Amino acid sequence: MSRRQNLYQIFKFSASFICENNLRVDNYSFQDGLRDNAIVSAGDNIAFEQIRKLRGDTRTDDEIFNDVVFLRRALHKAKKDGCFQIAKAINQKIFSTLFVSDIVSVETQVKAQYRKLAKNGFYVNKTHFIRFSASAGQIRHNTVLFINSEIYEDIYKTLMCGLDKKITEINLAKFSAYFSLATSSVMWVTKPRVCVIDDFFTVLPKQKIDWIINTEDGKKSIEEREIDVELNSADGQGLISPTMAQQWSEDIGLDYVASSFVVRSIFVKGNLVPFDFHEYAREHNIYTIRDHWGKEYYLDDIDVLLSMSQFKMGKYYDSWQEYTEHADAAGIRWGVARYNKKEDPEMSLTNYQYIQIMNIDSSDIEELIAPTVDWIRKVCSGDRLYALLYCLGGFEEAESSSPSAVYSRAQNLAMKAVVKNPDFLQDGFVQSRIYKSIVDAIGRAKLGKIWMRGNYQFMISDPIAQCRSALGLSPTGEIPADHVYSKFWLDRIGADKDIVLLRSPCLDKHEANLCQTYTSKIAEKWYKWIPSGIIYSIYDTSVLRHSDSDFDGDIVNSTDSPIFIKGSMKYCTNPISYDKQSAPSHHMNLHNLIETDIRGFGTKVGTYSNYSTIIEAMLPMFQNPNQKAQKEELLMRKQLLREINGQEIDRIKGVEAHGPDKDLWLRFWPVDQDDSDIVKAEKYYHNSLVISKKPYFFRYLYPELNKKFKRYEAAYNDKAKAMFKTKLKRLLAKPDKTDEENSLIKRYHKFSPLITTNCNMNFLCREFESTDFDIKFSKQAPTMLPHYDLNDYQFDSSILEEFRQLYRMWSNKKVVSYIKSVYDGDEDSDDYDTMRAQVIDALYSQIRERYEDLNLKPMDALTYIFALSQSYVNFNFGFAWDLLDETILDCIPSKDSLVPVESEDGKEYLGKYYSLTLVPQCCVTEEESNDEEE
Repeated sequence: MSRRQNLYQIFKFSASFICENNLRVDNYSFQDGLRDNAIVSAGDNIAFEQIRKLRGDTRTDDEIFNDVVFLRRALHKAKKDGCFQIAKAINQKIFSTLFVSDIVSVETQVKAQYRKLAKNGFYVNKTHFIRFSASAGQIRHNTVLFINSEIYEDIYKTLMCGLDKKITEINLAKFSAYFSLATSSVMWVTKPRVCVIDDFFTVLPKQKIDWIINTEDGKKSIEEREIDVELNSADGQGLISPTMAQQWSEDIGLDYVASSFVVRSIFVKGNLVPFDFHEYAREHNIYTIRDHWGKEYYLDDIDVLLSMSQFKMGKYYDSWQEYTEHADAAGIRWGVARYNKKEDPEMSLTNYQYIQIMNIDSSDIEELIAPTVDWIRKVCSGDRLYALLYCLGGFEEAESSSPSAVYSRAQNLAMKAVVKNPDFLQDGFVQSRIYKSIVDAIGRAKLGKIWMRGNYQFMISDPIAQCRSALGLSPTGEIPADHVYSKFWLDRIGADKDIVLLRSPCLDKHEANLCQTYTSKIAEKWYKWIPSGIIYSIYDTSVLRHSDSDFDGDIVNSTDSPIFIKGSMKYCTNPISYDKQSAPSHHMNLHNLIETDIRGFGTKVGTYSNYSTIIEAMLPMFQNPNQKAQKEELLMRKQLLREINGQEIDRIKGVEAHGPDKDLWLRFWPVDQDDSDIVKAEKYYHNSLVISKKPYFFRYLYPELNKKFKRYEAAYNDKAKAMFKTKLKRLLAKPDKTDEENSLIKRYHKFSPLITTNCNMNFLCREFESTDFDIKFSKQAPTMLPHYDLNDYQFDSSILEEFRQLYRMWSNKKVVSYIKSVYDGDEDSDDYDTMRAQVIDALYSQIRERYEDLNLKPMDALTYIFALSQSYVNFNFGFAWDLLDETILDCIPSKDSLVPVESEDGKEYLGKYYSLTLVPQCCVTEEESNDEEE
């Protein structure tokens, strides 16, 4: 298990909220932020550390972490003892430690509002905030960080590492992304000794590429070309010595040596892969190395070979030493944002984009979903082993059967209660949570979240080739074209076996990258430090198939699914590419930074990705030979989305992004009676290709669309009953329909608000709809929470009345109903769920605050709640779990527990085998539980 980070909090406001307050948010407390859901968490980062230094906080991150752990233990004890006034004081101390008042996050929906507040700045509690940074991820979510203007100059100068006077003109989107590396959440690691190496390029001759071109009439088309393709063969990747990799793994707190470290420092970003370049050099009698600027180093003095594509502002420095002088003077450290797991899971959830592009039929889909159907049925059965595995998320490490490890895997109160006392699997609240979770899992399965053997791993370019290039040798790679090295797959299926690689977003059939596994004595020797990761060949166009991916921390899904192998189209489709526009430079000033931010707001990448999914659902409508032109046009549009999506991603850089031709793709042409037959035919042809509906399975992604379709389906079900004395579903499945029946079915499909074709995902969705899973968990099971004897307990009537008021507040559905009334359904369900959760959390925060004023111990509170429950026919004990939160676990008696552990003789669950083993006292100590809170 990795060392826990310090998680800090900052204010997050909407631009509209700030503007409504005339750019002055005064007398706004942390408690106000909790109430309004205006507090967000952020991991420790370089910017936060520099702010602490500037504010005189000389504690190390470890010291801060230990202080917070101590305070959280004291907080838990105070709540357990019912000392809520003391708990509030401790909470205030934790707040003062972890709240970063000098940074505010701003989310924007209206560009004019952002332009106003970014130009002028704004005030929060009389502190003036100005624009600070915006990472690529933040921009995708219309979010920008602002900083206290009093410290801006000092922090900016420090984080610029000497470039504040050098740069006057640059592409500002790239600059913002690079500068924002200072705000990336990291786990701190030992600073390495670095040699910056040049990137190396490979030319692949005579590659067949589907090239997107502009035709003479101003439209887009596809032209097959045979061209020489030059690729940056290890873009975003560097090498780290195994010794330093081991040190970093220890720094992070791992009990294994990671295979990939996604590194962050000032202007440093990318994936560092363990490779013994020292030994490789010695075998070639090489003992020194020259960096990008020509400086020579002894290899024994180097820990990391950092490529120029990882040193984002490297071209502005005369040497690595010039950069490090500034970084060292400021105490800039290195951190790791992500790393691989100790063991890659046997199975992972795929998504609808992957399934939709496969060339498969209905029988293939039935086979494809079988493991997921089996998994859901196992969980629904109520079997204790499957229930525990489901609740705890399975196990990835054999040693995870220790009580504290199992407890930590329980992701919510209900599951922690089960680990502490397995009898609570029968508790009503726990059962209702499991029931809801299973229903949600079935819903996600209808959207393509199905289990498949395989997983997501980091993409890695052949380290042998990169090492050879760095050492001045010819950059020849070990892995042949269309092959990959993967220890995971070699251990399971061996060499020269097919796997399919897929990277999101996935728009077209050519992106299913069918490759074969590869190994050799050389590979086994030099890749022994890389047990996790997909190592690519430098001799093929995989990165083009993966939509211009690179190796700076990108992940890829790999599977040996026979259905995906059968359905991949790699060898009958070409990679797609187009002329990339150069990103323009801009003068470094506030106005241009603001306009750059605004260009990045409102990305349509998700919209364009869904166009591909919709087009795939439309294709089955054009299967007749006389519809060949429509089918080919749709297939071409799917290919054109490659450029459309790519330009949309690059739009923030100032690259011109046109999007699809709305008149051709999205708008119906009205057909007039006066039109000639030729014109009418042309309009009918055009209108048949317009993207106007979403596919049937999207009903489970958009709640309002689902309601609309239910009403539509109910109306046609009534028509079917009235006209043919049968239900609509039976009529749809009837093999020999009459002309009248066919007429009704034709109208049903034509006017449906959804595309009801038998595309891959629609068929998959209907298969899950027709499956009866027989969930054994009940939403009406009784509570098992303990309480004092109601007959002997001395109740305070005023306190009992306060609990009655709190229960009424908690049960009030008016707030959530209001959200539903204003929710327009145009956004996806995640947005609705987020809005709903925010309102409910704000309500619960107010309820808990009133409860804490009562200063009751948890068991006393439960006793009052049980007394209150006597007044209700169907009392919801979820109230107790929400009100008492973590302290409810102190009331649950511990009991020896049966814990799932891996066993060859056990039952299969998601590719592994488990059995139940008795673990005595499966409750963690107070110390362990509070450590886990952090």
